[in-house]
Parts: sequence; structure tokens; C-alpha cells
Amino acid sequence: RQLDWFSTVLAQATQEWIIVVGHYPIYSRGPDRALDSRILARDIKPLMDQHGVDLYVSGHDHLLQRFEDDGLVSIVAGAGGKLSHVL
Repeated sequence: RQLDWFSTVLAQATQEWIIVVGHYPIYSRGPDRALDSRILARDIKPLMDQHGVDLYVSGHDHLLQRFEDDGLVSIVAGAGGKLSHVL
């Protein structure tokens, strides 16, 4: 049901830039690569690709990373308190 809602919201977006913010990263080289990230890559990433999302911003891992995959830029900015790992 949530995936249907997410897809509907993205389909209705008319802005020049479509930005999605979430807690867990889709990709991470951090030590806390969770099952949640694999689920996001499997279920959420295809919807973002389908609807032309430009940027996905997440946190969770206490580090700063940038990835690009098929035009989707992903930023992991979970170092608000302190960096626990520098990559």
C-alpha cells in the first residue's frame, strides 16, 4: 500500500527537480549496510527511476557519501553529530 502511495505521489510531481528524502540509504559503503538498504534498492529505486527522481537524500550511516546510478544522485549525509567513519 505504501509503495502504491509513493508511486502515485511521484507520478503527480510536476516540479523541475524531484527530490526524495528518507532515513536509510539505498547505497552505502558504511559498516551499517542494513537489510533496509537492500529492500530500498529492490522496491523504491525502480519507482524513483520510473518517475524521474533526480536526488535521494538519506542519513542513518554516520558518514558522508555520494553515489550516482542511472541518473539518480544519492547522498548519504548522516554525520550531523560526528563522523564515525571517513571513506
